Amino acid sequence: MIKNLNKRKFSIKQEVFYLGVVFSLVTLLLFGGILCTSIYYMQVNHAKQALHDSNYHMAMIAKNQSRAISNTLQVLSNNPDVRTAGLSDDEALVSRWL
Repeated sequence: MIKNLNKRKFSIKQEVFYLGVVFSLVTLLLFGGILCTSIYYMQVNHAKQALHDSNYHMAMIAKNQSRAISNTLQVLSNNPDVRTAGLSDDEALVSRWL
């Protein structure tokens, strides 16, 4: 029985070949995993930055729109005809401003 354990199943060439293949696969999987992980986190950071930029631009657009509406209301509120147009019974005045 001990004699059977000492017998080689593969030749030295085959052992070197199989060890080389196993080493190559392990190395490929290791570096492939590192590369895929780094690309994934890079893409996540890029997506976060794109969302941040979009939110910033949308906030600026909303702020500018509200500023324009506020300025328009301020100018119109200084006109007494506009301020009293909805309260007046004069149809000509109401139709002129509304």
